[in-house]
Amino acid sequence: MNKKTEKTDENFRRVPEVLYPSQGVTAEMLIERIDGEDLDTFVALTGSFTVAGTERNEFIEKLGKLINDYRI
Repeated sequence: MNKKTEKTDENFRRVPEVLYPSQGVTAEMLIERIDGEDLDTFVALTGSFTVAGTERNEFIEKLGKLINDYRI
């Protein structure tokens, strides 16, 4: 993702933001902002961590639901 704010016209910007929601996980976001109002945000998650083998299916199910709850 582009690390610089991209200004395409006077009122529209794409603003990068990087957050660390959990140890070992990075969320790179690109926020579309018009007239100072945040609109769509593109998200790329990277990193790794360990999940108990017996809980991996539940984890994937919950992660998929979380993504779908916020997807537009």
